[in-house]
Amino acid sequence: MLAFLHRDRVSLPVYAQCLLGLEHHRKGDEQRRDEVMKMISQFLKRDAENQTAYLDLGNNDYWWKWYGSGIEAHAWYLKLLAAVKPQDADTRGLVKYIVNNRKHATYWESTRDTAYAIEAIADYFKASGEDAPEMEVDVLVDGKSLRKVSITRENLFAFDSSVILTGDDVTTGKHEVELRRTGKGTLYANAYLEVFTLEDKLRAAGLEVKVTRNLSRLIALEKENQVPDSTGLVVKQQEERFRREPLKDGDKLASGDRIEVELVLESKNDYEYLIFSDAKAAGFEALESLSGYVGGGGYGYGFSAYMEPRDKTVDFFIRSLPRGTQTLRYQLRAEAPGTYKALPATAEAMYAPELRANSEDIKLEITE
Repeated sequence: MLAFLHRDRVSLPVYAQCLLGLEHHRKGDEQRRDEVMKMISQFLKRDAENQTAYLDLGNNDYWWKWYGSGIEAHAWYLKLLAAVKPQDADTRGLVKYIVNNRKHATYWESTRDTAYAIEAIADYFKASGEDAPEMEVDVLVDGKSLRKVSITRENLFAFDSSVILTGDDVTTGKHEVELRRTGKGTLYANAYLEVFTLEDKLRAAGLEVKVTRNLSRLIALEKENQVPDSTGLVVKQQEERFRREPLKDGDKLASGDRIEVELVLESKNDYEYLIFSDAKAAGFEALESLSGYVGGGGYGYGFSAYMEPRDKTVDFFIRSLPRGTQTLRYQLRAEAPGTYKALPATAEAMYAPELRANSEDIKLEITE
């Protein structure tokens, strides 16, 4: 049976190819195992920015959690990589991707894929030697040692793992955070910074989720079409078409100009329950006044967002944001003359507020 499966390996889904590769490895057939792994690697994508690796399976259209499960396929691929090359960067990146894609903090989509994910991570943990570290770590800020900690198998999940600087400890200017490790083992670290900035220009920020705001002036293109009316007579009908003229910081607009706001949403993982809030500058009013679904077929069908125009913001509530890039659009009208600054558009996960991002701000002038 194994020979037949290997013969027809091209027709197998990636999930089954991972199982086939594991069986070849178990039997010691390295040549056939490597042939299968080479096939699987054509789906492998790497993201150097957040140090992850994942399989681009194209399973986004499956809404059954037990059917076409990407997490299960990734878990079996991790088991294969952990068995063959546990120290490889792709293996570490795949572990991080699986951990990042937990839907509920402590589990994934179902009992089944959660079990496979935990089993695969445990296999990697043991095969890579990360279950038995023996290292000393020194945390330094601007060359000054703030904490030294010893990490061993016994205290791996219990040592004091955080260093917090607040208030006057964080002075104006650039700072360098350095981690010095001696001994064996893999060291994982995260750094978070929360500040109140007095900068005139607010810069974009984000990692796992990003939002980019593009503004364009809509210039009407007049065009008449000849169409039949209800009686069959040919009548002229005005067609509403526009040309987009991109706007940049400091541009001038005339009162009454029509503006299109485009929010480009970029996600490195699959997320649920996010809010994207675009701050309206004073002097602009949204053309849409009613709440409703935009960007897709409505609740549960493809990518869509529930838009709520408000006095100061236009908010988009998103139940499911797939990995990749999505776009939302709405329109404004320039009203009161003056110079106005639109604060950045922001993104935040409703149940994981540490997942956030913002765009740049923009300053525009409205003339009479």
